[in-house]
Amino acid sequence: MNYLFFAALPLVLAALALALVRRDLLMWAITAMVPLSMSLEDLGIGGLGLYLPTEPLLFGLLLLFLLDRIGRIPMQNEVMSHPITRIIAAMFIWLLLTTITSFDPLVSLKFTIARAWFVVGFFFILIPLFSSRADQQRFVALYLSTLTLVISYTLVRHAGYGFDKDAGHWVMSPFFKDHTSYGAVLAMMFFPAVALAMQRKDALVRLATATAVLVLSVGLIFSFTRAAWLSIAAAGGLGVLIYFGVRLRTLALAGCVLGIFIWGAKDQLLISMERNTQDSSDNLTEHVESMSNVSSDASNLERINRWNCALALFYERPLTGWGPGTY
Repeated sequence: MNYLFFAALPLVLAALALALVRRDLLMWAITAMVPLSMSLEDLGIGGLGLYLPTEPLLFGLLLLFLLDRIGRIPMQNEVMSHPITRIIAAMFIWLLLTTITSFDPLVSLKFTIARAWFVVGFFFILIPLFSSRADQQRFVALYLSTLTLVISYTLVRHAGYGFDKDAGHWVMSPFFKDHTSYGAVLAMMFFPAVALAMQRKDALVRLATATAVLVLSVGLIFSFTRAAWLSIAAAGGLGVLIYFGVRLRTLALAGCVLGIFIWGAKDQLLISMERNTQDSSDNLTEHVESMSNVSSDASNLERINRWNCALALFYERPLTGWGPGTY
């Protein structure tokens, strides 16, 4: 372990220098490193669920950010006065209050600190770097470049198991804990990747981004993450409506009408769902059909059980809850 520490010392010093002199370059580097980060638990080092190298770097940036505020170094007025900044401030006030009343204050304190370094790094420090379209594209390109490597690694490993659904739950480790978080990230990056491929003018860069979209699509299919598939379909449909000029007010009204309809027909819908006995499967068509199986599909029943547990916990402590990070 001591040898590893001394081997990493030059990198630590380089990161410290960047944090003091060119914080923007450090944030771009962190962005690219996020998909490649690995948990200390998965590496068998200590008992901390800390991801290297990104989270220690973000924690360092949090300390520098607090020192800047103590030294009264102002942030940009646009960031300070933004409504999202006020919402974030209210969130942290509530997190601190519920940490005090928490069932396990130490767990809640660690959760709040971790939330702080993510918010500071990827909002207060990164947002000023998004001043131009080129910087926004750079963010997507940096994240996508390393994510594509992780997807390629996962697909090659998955192919060794014949793209078996059960193997698809863990072949993305040590970069992702399971296929649900893996599929969620792929779904969130899908449309930004498509937009990047469409906006790039250079033929070679456009080919590279189009290849990344293809890899992302294949990764999504073999993630066997039904929620990610459904999210892509819903977001794609919404995007088409926005593209053809449907107003937000119209979409919101349609959403309310649909919600009222679903609520009114909930009993009939529940009966129909209970009749579905198709379990999750290696067959993609059957796997999609299993989305509405709430009677025998283990994955769906597990989620319903979690929701019921969460409701039971809410009924017992409805105001302050059990504390951040305790469920």
